Amino acid sequence: MIFFGLKDSRNGYKARVTRQNQLVTSPLSYSTPIAKTFDTANQAVNIVSARTSYRIVITSVYLYGDKNIDSATDATVEIYEATKASETTVSKSIISVEIPRRGSVTLNDLNWVTSVGVYLNGKTNDNIVYGVIGAYYIPNEIDTNFLIE
Repeated sequence: MIFFGLKDSRNGYKARVTRQNQLVTSPLSYSTPIAKTFDTANQAVNIVSARTSYRIVITSVYLYGDKNIDSATDATVEIYEATKASETTVSKSIISVEIPRRGSVTLNDLNWVTSVGVYLNGKTNDNIVYGVIGAYYIPNEIDTNFLIE
């Protein structure tokens, strides 16, 4: 039960507090799970398409290495910003991680934000890696002055 609320009269934004003094919060949007297969070495896989004047917020990453990954070298997976969906050149790296044969990496509770109007791509140097990435868009008007770029 909501006991107390605050409202900004300029824009109508609200914040609420329960009787147990819990601040009621929610994400700006809910993540969409995006399943991708990285099955060709050094080929770009578009994860999230670019939208003009929007940033992409990454909330989770799950990567799983297939049984055919070279056990001596593992697979390197890189998730990065790009200027085109098919771009293999890394404009800005988000994460690069080693995935062993039949191994996995799980990253939850993320709040990573990209630059404005970029594609979110990924690639591997081995085949095959499966991935599920949670993400959503935010408009560039949201105050992101606190970002380190």
